[in-house]
Amino acid sequence: MSNLLKINTRILSGLSVGAVVCGAAILGGWAWFLFTAIAFYPMAYKEMLALMAAKNIHPSKMTVCLFSALLYLFAFFGLERHFEIIVTVGIIFTFAWLLFRKNPASISDIGGTILMFFYLGFLPAHFILLRGLGADHIPQFWLQPGLKYLFLILLIVSASDIFAYYGGKRFGKKLLSPKISPKKTIEGAVAGTSMAIFVGTIAAYFFQIYWFHGAILGIIISLVAQMGDLSESLLKRDAGLKDSGSFIPGHGGLLDRTDSYIFSGAVGYYYIVWFVLHQGLAHEVLGFFGR
Repeated sequence: MSNLLKINTRILSGLSVGAVVCGAAILGGWAWFLFTAIAFYPMAYKEMLALMAAKNIHPSKMTVCLFSALLYLFAFFGLERHFEIIVTVGIIFTFAWLLFRKNPASISDIGGTILMFFYLGFLPAHFILLRGLGADHIPQFWLQPGLKYLFLILLIVSASDIFAYYGGKRFGKKLLSPKISPKKTIEGAVAGTSMAIFVGTIAAYFFQIYWFHGAILGIIISLVAQMGDLSESLLKRDAGLKDSGSFIPGHGGLLDRTDSYIFSGAVGYYYIVWFVLHQGLAHEVLGFFGR
């Protein structure tokens, strides 16, 4: 009975979170911006600080909050071309701030600050960029191209997560990374990737995107999502914690629920911009060889 209750709680909380995500994604604009900002500040921010504290690491909170907020704002206003400036100044500011802190900083404090800056700022900001694609030219939020690109990535990650979990429970025998996660299996990873390819292909066709891109994204995003999951497991294991928090019933903390998505948003954004929209680095490289 208790196991059934846990499953029901997990499903109910998962559906509730999914409904909020879908609503904010469809509205886009300020709604999606605020959802992303609130999700990672203060909730995921507090969970990350707890992981750091467990290892006696004291990052610069000022740097993380200030420069992550700048990245979110720049992403919202479509100024991603200035990301490298924020990152450069942010890293220099980290050293400057910690140098003159009352308690002398350690290498771990510096590394922890930069990790949080990237993990909670730089990477999630790409979800704002992804949703904003084409928003300047189409005022109707439900017709904006960024909406279908965002849902494509979210569907692929969700399919990968769900089938990796249940495929591992049903068929799992060989551990994927026993030192980091004793439950994740190779069979589960294969099941997750296979379903991600299938869902990516079908969703791409439905969203009027060439099916080949959906299949490639299914492979890439699934691999990146599972790497993100393992990466957060690595952080928790090193900190000696089972979950990053207890914010979402049946799922643990917010970081536990979003670990598969954090890397995926950035990778999905660059793939779509470079190979689907033929802009950015890929366009420049092709142009260079075409000369």
